[in-house]
Amino acid sequence: MEIRLFSAISTTFGGQDLLLQVAAPLDEIRRIARDQTLQVLGMVLPAILLVIIAAVFLGGILARPLRLITRRILGLSAGNFSRRVPTNVPTREIRELAGTLNRMTEELEVRFRSLASERDEMQALIDCMGEAVLALTEDARVLRANQAAIDLLNFPKPVGFAPVGTLVRQPGLRKLLEGAVVQSFSAEEVNLGDRNLLVSARSTEGGGAVVTFVDVTEIRRLETVRRDFVANASHELKTPLTAIRGFAETLIDDDLPDELRKQWLD
Repeated sequence: MEIRLFSAISTTFGGQDLLLQVAAPLDEIRRIARDQTLQVLGMVLPAILLVIIAAVFLGGILARPLRLITRRILGLSAGNFSRRVPTNVPTREIRELAGTLNRMTEELEVRFRSLASERDEMQALIDCMGEAVLALTEDARVLRANQAAIDLLNFPKPVGFAPVGTLVRQPGLRKLLEGAVVQSFSAEEVNLGDRNLLVSARSTEGGGAVVTFVDVTEIRRLETVRRDFVANASHELKTPLTAIRGFAETLIDDDLPDELRKQWLD
């Protein structure tokens, strides 16, 4: 049985109302629609395929320099300033980006070298100081220590931002250093083994503190020697001075015979 598709429309012709009807086989309509669909797909699919191929090709051209730029940026974050991004890429925007990154790398390298030089000079200056100097962060970690401090406090080298509480075993000194980042102090004397240390701390603007140590062991030893000398000299002079005082008091007496006065004076 043949299936037809009907369509009807009312119209007027020659002053009369007419009903116009059109009928066509449904299979024929479906064939025509299928043929047109295949024709459209035959034209669109190659175009889509070409677009995909072009996108993959262009994406590869753009992605390679972008991946390289990404690796160079990661290298910058790790402190590698020696490598540059190639600028011979076809895309103008990426070429400009690569040039900008190379200029930024050169500027960062110059500044980094300048900072490293200043740091080394500062460390050399601090190491030349006779006094022990210790720089602490705001959470009481060792930021920097000169050679005198490392030798005095028996620190490992490098210190590596270790908490000062894990490096200093003497309880009094450890408590003093941990409190230095909170409040400054001056001329606190502590004993470290057989040494006497005069410790002072000054807070810094960015948080933390700078602590200085002065070894006063020799001064304290000399003070002990002085006290012992004065005590011994006082003891040794006490007996003869007592006798001299007794003779002097006797010589004041006017009734003392001249012969006895001369004898005591001798």
